[in-house]
Amino acid sequence: MAQVNSKQHEQSLLITHLLSRMQSAEYNASLIGEWPEFIAQLSSSIEQIILRDYRLCDAALDNESGQVCATYPPRIFLPTGLATKLLTSSASKQFRYPRRLSDLCCSAAGARVRGRLPLPALICQGRLLCRSATLSAWPTGEEARGSDKILLDSLCVSHIVDLTTESRPLLVPGTQVRVPLWTAELWLSCYADFRRLHLPYPGCDFFNNWPAVDGAPLRYDWTGQAATLRLNGRLPSCAAAIAWQEYRSWDLDRLTANYLLIMLGYLTESGLAEMPGAGGDGDGQCSGLLLHCLSGWDRTPLFVSLIRLLLWSEGLAHASLSPSEILRLCLGYDWFLWGHRLPDRLAKGQRILEYCFHFVGLAADLPELSMVSHYPLIAGGSGDHCSNPNGMTRAEKLRCVSAMFAGALRRSSGSAGVDEADGPGREVAGSDRGVSLAGAAAGAVLGVLSAALFNNSLP
Repeated sequence: MAQVNSKQHEQSLLITHLLSRMQSAEYNASLIGEWPEFIAQLSSSIEQIILRDYRLCDAALDNESGQVCATYPPRIFLPTGLATKLLTSSASKQFRYPRRLSDLCCSAAGARVRGRLPLPALICQGRLLCRSATLSAWPTGEEARGSDKILLDSLCVSHIVDLTTESRPLLVPGTQVRVPLWTAELWLSCYADFRRLHLPYPGCDFFNNWPAVDGAPLRYDWTGQAATLRLNGRLPSCAAAIAWQEYRSWDLDRLTANYLLIMLGYLTESGLAEMPGAGGDGDGQCSGLLLHCLSGWDRTPLFVSLIRLLLWSEGLAHASLSPSEILRLCLGYDWFLWGHRLPDRLAKGQRILEYCFHFVGLAADLPELSMVSHYPLIAGGSGDHCSNPNGMTRAEKLRCVSAMFAGALRRSSGSAGVDEADGPGREVAGSDRGVSLAGAAAGAVLGVLSAALFNNSLP
């Protein structure tokens, strides 16, 4: 028992250290020069965590100098399917990426706000969940939009989920330049072949209000908003009974849950239909889903992480990972390396990252978000589902991740920055670059444990 408690304590310190780094600086390509060892080790750690359950394309998409996008990970991993040891006859398909993907990315970058083009976040049953920013309507982006559409086709995207509520041009930080956003006419002219679902969701500024002082449910003020929920085509059966016309009356938790249900439903139901013995022949590339908000670094990682965690909790994705490993993957990859601006958000009191993992705990008591309960065949036929290595129920897994995050966040509420030269977790006098770990003792321990984090020597 003492050994188990010691490992749990070490794991919590490792998550705390990662959160400390996230609070100290936001990731972009220039940060590699300041934290070269940390970024390299983190990227390698994430790769090893993904490889536990999945095969990756032989060559990750190289982005160390920001040549693909300055606010995307230094190495963008391209999952192709389940690891060989987990394959079944019905899950043997491997996703095939285009040969000159990097060239296509470079030509497509101008089509999206801040150059944040569509790329894979995860794979589920052979189909990709991709992420990006919204379309930019610069007149000069016409050629880039053509490449953007080719890129989406090459990633086999069929559904596009748009989370934006904004209808006004985007002001580029530090300038007076306003980037025009997409219009309905632009969409119809370039992207009519895709099913677009507009699921408007509050931006990061709304999370200034969370949690409410009196604990009352929060509701978004839709007054004056041009954004309207729009569904396109047949809904997955798990979401068909929802009274979607009432979305403006839902509180934040219900809005989040219902949006998750439709996204999870598209990912899992379409895969089930293509499985042999379930109405499909299992041949050909699978249709995927693109998820985006305005810039793709607040609402997008919220839903990417929630989808990843909910699938993991039922053994439908990353089935071999422990709660600490899946939390490190979500924080380090979905949020930090994909450019979430945590120091800025914390300075403004915008607690969207904290809300994400708060909702994970709530989801433990929302059985309607269980895909296995909606589609029992998926548990035995997808190939992703395997025996539970942690001996925990779905609800226990989700509560564990939520509690682990909350504890790490409390411990990382110091006031000093982190210096690469001084080692992980050590306080830097006079630094104003965010927060670090509370107390020198924790920092000293983290210095010893840092290598374990990146080499995955802890469960």
